[in-house]
Amino acid sequence: MTCGEACSTDPCSHPGEADRDHNALERCDKSPPIPVRFVYKSKYNGLRCKIITINPSNQGEDLLRNIATIRMQAMGRLGLIATSCSDAFYMRRDIVCIVSISLCSSIMFVEEGTLEPRVYIKQREYLDYLTRAFDDPGSLKFATNLVSDHLEGTIDSGSRRLLCNTPRQALFVSKSLDKTASLIWFTFALILSGCLGIGVGVGNVDAGLGFAAGGGLLAVFASVQCVLLWQGRLSEM
Repeated sequence: MTCGEACSTDPCSHPGEADRDHNALERCDKSPPIPVRFVYKSKYNGLRCKIITINPSNQGEDLLRNIATIRMQAMGRLGLIATSCSDAFYMRRDIVCIVSISLCSSIMFVEEGTLEPRVYIKQREYLDYLTRAFDDPGSLKFATNLVSDHLEGTIDSGSRRLLCNTPRQALFVSKSLDKTASLIWFTFALILSGCLGIGVGVGNVDAGLGFAAGGGLLAVFASVQCVLLWQGRLSEM
């Protein structure tokens, strides 16, 4: 019986298995924490790889809460607020990815120690189920075996430890286009342009002038939005 099965079993409905379930739960509580590799952006030193320890009996929720804590420590409260404002401006959102990483250099690995070495990302893969739960870790409360079943490659133990020049998997919070924010941005520009066009047309009793004014402003907004999308795209890389 797995930890997840033991936690979801109701002893009252299976009296004969109550003792076995209780023993299974005790084994879950005594299981060692699961070390998971997570890459985050430090303020001044690029990408760092940190080992976070996950509660083996509550892997999904504990994983996301640990990631949120690390980001808070790395960026600070003001940094998170500034990032949120920047994301809204550039129409971006946070997404959770599994990435392939390597150490920047073996010399750096020796000089800086092995706790949080500097790394670079080779490739990334979007994880939809973690992204959807990123702002609500409690939704993964019952995903008790999430890491061990689906993210085994990110576990830093035994032969899978982060070594010099050897790619390993890790979790990483990246940025992606927020389609909802982009739609809101465009809708706002469209309404504002329409209002301006109507105002100019009525004020000057000239529908052609109003149409030209509204269309011109909309063209300006569209150009600005394209530039912001391009800048936001560059910041994802």
